[in-house]
Amino acid sequence: MFQVNLSPRGGFRQGFLREISGQEELLPAGENESPVLASEIVARLLVDLPSAAVRREAVWQISIGDRDRLVAELQRNCFGDRVSSVAQCESCEGSFEIEFSLSALIERTDVRPSSAAEVAGPDDHGFYVAPGGGRFRLVTADDERLLLGVPPEQAGEMLLSRCLPDRSRGSAAETTQALVEAIDPVLSLELPASCAECGAAQKVDFDLPRFFLASLFRERPLLIREVHWIAKAYGWSHQEILGLPRTVRRAYAGLLVHDAEAALGTVR
Repeated sequence: MFQVNLSPRGGFRQGFLREISGQEELLPAGENESPVLASEIVARLLVDLPSAAVRREAVWQISIGDRDRLVAELQRNCFGDRVSSVAQCESCEGSFEIEFSLSALIERTDVRPSSAAEVAGPDDHGFYVAPGGGRFRLVTADDERLLLGVPPEQAGEMLLSRCLPDRSRGSAAETTQALVEAIDPVLSLELPASCAECGAAQKVDFDLPRFFLASLFRERPLLIREVHWIAKAYGWSHQEILGLPRTVRRAYAGLLVHDAEAALGTVR
């Protein structure tokens, strides 16, 4: 089990996760899964300790900023803190690599603008009150789930009606959006980058939940091999092996590889 520091909305907040197992690693079915699946994986892994700010029974009510921090910890636990991805240049259309630290990204979002301190709330229904008097609430995992498959232009209007019920058109919505970003910064954002080929400066979209799910999907062939090795060596069932924590399963698989190399005389 490990602890995760959540968005610091008015104090120190933590969530707790157990280690991922093969049962969750097998869930992504493609490279571009919806972030809703990331929330479902978080729901499976949350541990309900007394001091937890987020609990499994209320996982769909958590903000997407908190969800992103929980997913970031899963990404670090499975693949390390460094994130490497390939982007296409807007100018020359060539490919270039971007690399950054998740920890540094989270530290940057922890710096809250002064406007966040002027917001009152939340109340018992999760609503905040902006300095001008307008009510709003944070976008939740449930909002994301309900809008799954809705066309983007319609989804935006639906989201505003759910999170900003007494809004007026125009700048009020933009101001409230800035307050939401200040209170609950997400880790899916545009990152500054420069093309390694032509040097053009640009913004690169980074979607953390999708990146994490794609990372799990790309590892599926290795997971299947590990299950095969362990089942063949120990006679354990498919479900028993998938239920092992990731690090335990990999430790068993590593021992089997070592034994096979030793038998062949290839151990260094």
